[in-house]
Amino acid sequence: MPKYTEYQTESQPFKFACTLQVPGISSSCFGSKTDLYPSKKEARKAAAREAVLWLRSQGQLATPASSGDCKSMLSNKLQDVTPLPSGTDHMAVIKSVQHIGVDAKYDLSLPEQVRRLALALGFTQPAFEFQPCVHTHQGLEGFVNVEAYFTEEDVRREPRLKGPVGRIESVYSKKTAKEMCCQEVLRLLEEIRESRIA
Repeated sequence: MPKYTEYQTESQPFKFACTLQVPGISSSCFGSKTDLYPSKKEARKAAAREAVLWLRSQGQLATPASSGDCKSMLSNKLQDVTPLPSGTDHMAVIKSVQHIGVDAKYDLSLPEQVRRLALALGFTQPAFEFQPCVHTHQGLEGFVNVEAYFTEEDVRREPRLKGPVGRIESVYSKKTAKEMCCQEVLRLLEEIRESRIA
């Protein structure tokens, strides 16, 4: 199972850092003792995000062309995982994808942003369906797939909402998976909003 180690500054306002190890998958330590965040939650999220990006860079968590079978994605590659070169700046990788909102530095959570924008557009809040991602290797329990669905009435009014929407696969923890799915749903809702303005 993933192992988180948390750190806290000694004086107020307290800041937090977090590192993450995934035994059996990589000897790399993800996250940082020196990158500080205003909450433990954000520090853990940053470390987990870095681990996910690394796993994807190694081809272990790449989104498959067809949905469902996560086992086939990983089974052929887990035996010969090679850490990134020692000079690789993991945080540079994270910063390069900040523009897509993965680290969610917003006042509102991603699910709340989805809820508000959906209501503003006259839709109901989408329902999120999770499926466990079945792995055969120890240490990979907890990976899930998630997708969002709007009501039939919403789909009748806006066919682009026909589900599944924003499917995300092979992500560790339901919370992280839902946030990533929400980012995709937000993109679609933004497209719908822009098309109404045009």
